[in-house]
Amino acid sequence: YRYGLLHAILWSFAPIVGVLTIQAIPPLVSLTAINAVIFVFFVSVALYRKSFFSIRLGKGLLYAIAASTLIAIVFSLIFTGLQYTSAGNAGIIGQLEFFFSYLFFNLVRRERFSVKELLGGLLMVSGAVLVFVPSVIETASVNVGDALILLANMIAPVLNLLQRKAREYLANEVILITRATVGFL
Repeated sequence: YRYGLLHAILWSFAPIVGVLTIQAIPPLVSLTAINAVIFVFFVSVALYRKSFFSIRLGKGLLYAIAASTLIAIVFSLIFTGLQYTSAGNAGIIGQLEFFFSYLFFNLVRRERFSVKELLGGLLMVSGAVLVFVPSVIETASVNVGDALILLANMIAPVLNLLQRKAREYLANEVILITRATVGFL
């Protein structure tokens, strides 16, 4: 519960940082630079923990590569979407990742969630509706940036499942090295 709350708080800053970064440098350059820093950091952690040499081609690495490819797509959609929408809209829509995760894990994986979690999901959806509806009514279309960020958040639950499966076989830092490598490429 605490990690989910911390994730939500930290993730709420991402659109603001993204918008400010995009104004200074192109999105793909920013994303590449971030992945380079992440790669160096987690290679250092993996070397320190001696888990770097445990990387082997197998099921875990395939899950990690699939998850990393999806996360590269998700972040590309988010960074591109931030060029066409406000940080506020992106932040509200970004919270829908939790709602889509609840739906995915409940419907596909048959995992139960509480009434409290269901209520939270409904509140997230209502916030996103409040963002989308005025734009749709006013212009008779959906903002491209909002739609890209919504699509990114719809993909996120599949990404989370693949990362969970990769963690069964690999150390966290190895998965993060894989993510940074795929994101860098």
